Amino acid sequence: MPAPRGFAVKVIGVGGERLSPTLGGANQDFLMVNFPTLAFGTIAKYKVMLGLLEKNADAPEAAQRLIAAAARGVKGAVEALGGSPNATLDGLARDHANMLGETFYTQAAIRYGDHVAKLSLAPVGGVAELTGRQVEAGFSTMRDAVVDHFRHAGATYELRAQLCVDPDTMPIEDAAVLWDPALSPHRAIATLTFPPQDAYAPARQVHGDDHLAFNPWNGVAAHRPLGGIMRIRKAAYESSSSQRHRLNAVARREPRSLDEIPD
Repeated sequence: MPAPRGFAVKVIGVGGERLSPTLGGANQDFLMVNFPTLAFGTIAKYKVMLGLLEKNADAPEAAQRLIAAAARGVKGAVEALGGSPNATLDGLARDHANMLGETFYTQAAIRYGDHVAKLSLAPVGGVAELTGRQVEAGFSTMRDAVVDHFRHAGATYELRAQLCVDPDTMPIEDAAVLWDPALSPHRAIATLTFPPQDAYAPARQVHGDDHLAFNPWNGVAAHRPLGGIMRIRKAAYESSSSQRHRLNAVARREPRSLDEIPD
């Protein structure tokens, strides 16, 4: 079904004061979604939305498709619940565009050394040609599209930082507010290059499903997550990861090098 897409980056071997020493390791996680803001950008508003999601968690696929298709028409309902009818609704209403051509965003703010920033990850080069390109609907359509691409080609993305230059129009505590790129553009800070590979090999699938974990609080103080939404994610992600590793009977351990990631 059309749905928001995520992108997680784990930087291995990062020095500095740890935010969550109990997580172990010396890595830095960045978690992103393919639209820049949350419709319910504060904890109080997000709690209202969670209630609605839980109420409809068992909706059949047909109903879920109708919800997605109608997302752009629910502006009044979102406003009535205290949310902001912005890019999140576009994300819910997305079609089957190839996720490799998407741009991904941290949505909420983080420390950027002595500054405050939001990060984004944008496709460049050949993979940028996949932006908006449709993939056929099917049981594992998005996974198959990603695997097929990396079987023959690599991908390059540009990591960008958007600095907060006006705390009034670029608030930290409300992740629903879009930071105006005209006021502060997304500036390139690094390039991520992925070579051709077997992206969904059995060993990688098991490693990703059972071993790996990502948490915006798994990192260093220089990139401390900011804002209420980020603060509550610390406990939520930790609880989810602990439960998953317990059920999988696998001890959680941060990778110390790329050699520990299966080929």
